[in-house]
Amino acid sequence: MQGRGHGRGFRRRTWMWDGEVSLDQTRPGDEFEIVEVGDERARMHALRFGMAEGARVSCVTRIPAGPIILRSGRQEIAVGRQLARRIRVRRCQQGVA
Repeated sequence: MQGRGHGRGFRRRTWMWDGEVSLDQTRPGDEFEIVEVGDERARMHALRFGMAEGARVSCVTRIPAGPIILRSGRQEIAVGRQLARRIRVRRCQQGVA
């Protein structure tokens, strides 16, 4: 009996994207630049975390049905999914963030 995709034939999905996506669609290891923060309230929350438009950050991990852990400089930040959906990002070139 195979269990939920972890048996034979399981293949780790490689995930590529071009252009802009929302922050909640990023994957661990992705390095990106904040392009736009959806609305004034979301912008205020993002600024508290040091994530203004133009900031370069990387995704450390995604907690299932929970926050996304980002690294900005030497700090790690947990960003809730609701806020992450309102932040648009663009992938950086390798080694830039």
